[in-house]
Amino acid sequence: QLWLSDGTDAGTTLAPGNHDVLIGADYLGTSFPILNNVLYIPGEGNGLYKYDASDAAGLIKIKDFAPVGNTAFIVPSEMQVVNNTVYFKVINYNGGAHDELWSSKGTKASTWLVYKLPPAETINNLYNGSGIFYFVKYDKTFGTELWRTFESRFGTFPVLVSDIFKGPTSSYPAYLTAFRGKLIFTAADEKKGNELYITRGNFLQTALVKDINTVSTTSSNAGFNPYSYLGYSGMVALGKDVLFNAYERVHGYELYKSDGTAAGTKLLNDIVPGEKGYFIRTFLSKNNTVYFVSTDDYSVFSLYKTNGTKNSLQKITPDYQYIQSFNVADNGLVFYVIYNYSTSARELWRTDGTTAGTILLSSTIYNRDYLNVIGNTALFVAGDAVHGYELWKSDGSLAGTAIVKDINPGVGNSEPGGLFIYKNEVYFSAVDGTSANTSFWKSNGTETGTIKLKDIDIFFGNTVAATAPFFCVFKNILYFSAIDYSNADGTVFWKTDGTIAGTQPVKDINPGSSAPTLGPTFLTDVNGTLFFTADDGVNGRELWKSDGTATGTKLVKDITPGVAGSNMAGLTSFAGKLFFQNAVDGRYKLWSSDGTAGGTIEVEGLDILNVFAIFSTNEKLFIGGYTYKYGAELYAGKVCDQSGKLVMSRTANEKTVIASTTFKAVVYPNPVLSNATLQLSGDTKNVSISITDLSGKKLWQGKSINAKVVSLPSGKFAAGIYFVSITNGTESKTIKLIKQ
Repeated sequence: QLWLSDGTDAGTTLAPGNHDVLIGADYLGTSFPILNNVLYIPGEGNGLYKYDASDAAGLIKIKDFAPVGNTAFIVPSEMQVVNNTVYFKVINYNGGAHDELWSSKGTKASTWLVYKLPPAETINNLYNGSGIFYFVKYDKTFGTELWRTFESRFGTFPVLVSDIFKGPTSSYPAYLTAFRGKLIFTAADEKKGNELYITRGNFLQTALVKDINTVSTTSSNAGFNPYSYLGYSGMVALGKDVLFNAYERVHGYELYKSDGTAAGTKLLNDIVPGEKGYFIRTFLSKNNTVYFVSTDDYSVFSLYKTNGTKNSLQKITPDYQYIQSFNVADNGLVFYVIYNYSTSARELWRTDGTTAGTILLSSTIYNRDYLNVIGNTALFVAGDAVHGYELWKSDGSLAGTAIVKDINPGVGNSEPGGLFIYKNEVYFSAVDGTSANTSFWKSNGTETGTIKLKDIDIFFGNTVAATAPFFCVFKNILYFSAIDYSNADGTVFWKTDGTIAGTQPVKDINPGSSAPTLGPTFLTDVNGTLFFTADDGVNGRELWKSDGTATGTKLVKDITPGVAGSNMAGLTSFAGKLFFQNAVDGRYKLWSSDGTAGGTIEVEGLDILNVFAIFSTNEKLFIGGYTYKYGAELYAGKVCDQSGKLVMSRTANEKTVIASTTFKAVVYPNPVLSNATLQLSGDTKNVSISITDLSGKKLWQGKSINAKVVSLPSGKFAAGIYFVSITNGTESKTIKLIKQ
């Protein structure tokens, strides 16, 4: 409702006259326009209202934009007064969702449609620039550019001010500011990146003010994966090359290939032509072929494969609303799990890349991402009304899709977790019903070959990929961490050779604690030494190593003295050394270790502020790193034979990094008890938002959102951790949301 205030308690009252109107408002940052001492407000009934303090009638409806049977509304943040006229944006769903530009002088007769945009075009950022009405418009011909209206005796028409980034690629004008009779703003072109521009309202008088930053700095985000929390890497090896997702303004996010040199780093496939692009959720390299799941805007997911040549790219599945996981058998069959929004069921499918060879195998998949393969057999978790959720297998046929063993007899669930492959058998956690605790099992895919190894509770991730850092095959022995509830040792470092007798503890690294704390993680074999991170209760989580014995399992270095420990990630073997990320003052730096305290040091000579990804091939070490000069880019290096030092260089050429408008997203409050609020800034045109849980299941999504403030329906979610993914088609953010 409309209130007024003179700044005192007594003077703060409902507005006189008609005030019983629900006002449409963006509750942060909206200032309604005033024309000739009259306030203009969008209100209930999808109408335009005005309020004149000198008129006792109160709020008066000027026009209703949604007659019976129609849906339309005024965007409160897109209202501007220019030359005694109120301009405003209407989103109209009649005849398909589309934007409309309207104007009004305060009466129904003077309120009329200026410009109806086709469904694929949008307008935003309405602005009064020294008496000229400007707005930012997207269309397929010019991309997102600066426009204005031109008034003549024949009417008011939209006119392009200047196509700053030539062709259909967007310059994304932003921060429109009236300045000495002109308009000053930021925009990007194909040569100088995002810089300061000024205009008098036509292309002849639109110019770059100054090329302030002579090096383009926008990030390509090469190697970054917003799904890394699920254990998914942003890069994958293919022979001597790596494939990765990266961004260029002209192409958007697409598939790139690099041999570690600038000349050998190039766009492999522009799957979605133009600047929209797509994101790669997860990679898998097998039999000289790379498989990956891509999504355009978190609403359409597809599986592709490529051998690294431009013409080899093949789409091997239909489009789905969500692909949860996939794996590839030795014979080339691809098994994948989708979430069916129509039935609320997870389904296992397989494909050979043809329509006839794409078959539904099971519609009762467990709600965790555990799908792995041994040879030509897929192992997964599924359930039925007789056995509950148990370990299943499939050879890719309906007849060959069956339960392996009813570990927890009857309808009780054994809920297998982890599914790590070792010696052509799958190792996992399961509840067998003999106690409330889980135990350690293995299976060769047969009922008799599915046996319990030990009554211990192993650590594993919430996906197969996220489980990998908790396990490592070292000198043909499998190492992991677990809790034995029959004693008070807490979390202990274990190993197994696949036999009951050979499943034994290696060392209690934290002997002073009986609590089920996180054990060794990021287990990595480096040239005969097993490295990992662990917390001994004294030094915090630090770098450790092991030769597989209790006496040979020891602290390498107390990098950050004190019980808080260090924040390490990305342990990677390369050239006989361990390379890893270590957080210093909130930013990850690149470190290396030869297994000694003196040889565990930060890699010198790298002008990289933050390392966000690390990956190795046989010949080169690749890292995704951020610098002020180049933004987030891909670097590659190798160890110099003479000095033994790591020599790295940036793989991207200057064209790969073209600047764009800063895109920011903030969720508050966080943690939250009910609904949270998402506030956006920068390029907020056609934003897509999705909320997923820890398993990757999409719980909510919104498309083609142009508002800067969005209410998130977190109030209906159970307490836990969720991920809010936001993209405007060129930039993306992922925010962890905690629901209390």
